[in-house]
Amino acid sequence: MTSASTAPQDRRTLLYLARVAEAAERYEDMANFMRALLSVEKELTLEERNLLCVAYKNVTTNLRNGWKRILAIERTAKLHPRQQALVHRERTQIESEITHACDEMIHAVDKTLLPAAHSSETQVFYLKLRADYKRYLAEIAPTSLQRHELSSAALEAYAGAHKIAVPSLPATHSTRLGLSLNFSVFFYDIRNSPERACHVAKDAFDAALEDLDSLSEDNYRESVMILQLLKDNMTLWAEEIETREAS
Repeated sequence: MTSASTAPQDRRTLLYLARVAEAAERYEDMANFMRALLSVEKELTLEERNLLCVAYKNVTTNLRNGWKRILAIERTAKLHPRQQALVHRERTQIESEITHACDEMIHAVDKTLLPAAHSSETQVFYLKLRADYKRYLAEIAPTSLQRHELSSAALEAYAGAHKIAVPSLPATHSTRLGLSLNFSVFFYDIRNSPERACHVAKDAFDAALEDLDSLSEDNYRESVMILQLLKDNMTLWAEEIETREAS
């Protein structure tokens, strides 16, 4: 990542700088400010946690989208050897940047955030983060062995988060629903199993429908949005399963 000015600052100043960077859509700077804040304060408030996630999510999403477009060019375009070399070099550079961003987030979770997480909700949230960024690394892994190792690490973190979430968080809680959404996407994208993805998504969706009375006003909008995403994914994946079985 490019380096914003992150000379020692107090918590309030770093938080303000992160908000300004977000408003300017300078997400790499935003991530740098939030990482600097972690060196000042190990336990984040809800707003600080969200700012950290927004920063790294935007950085990695932009990089991952670029990587997918480059990969499509490599696989579909008719390139002569020099063009192939140039495209390959660009993809390798993007992979390096994705790896750097993911490693930063995983390091923050493992060394700072998760050890300071005292509530079940924060433990679930940070384990999910660890799993998500391991999943992003698995997505770009250059060898099948590395993909397997990263996939297994992601699965372990998702499963660990799920084990904590089910007995401690309501089925309608946005953190639990978000975990189930990403866990199901993991099975579809990384494990190539739409059946397992559908199973995870359906379990979460059905449990939430049975527990709608527990849906708090604070979580309502986010929870409903995640439920819709779960439903949309289930529809797409079920159609894919039916098409595969028919053929």
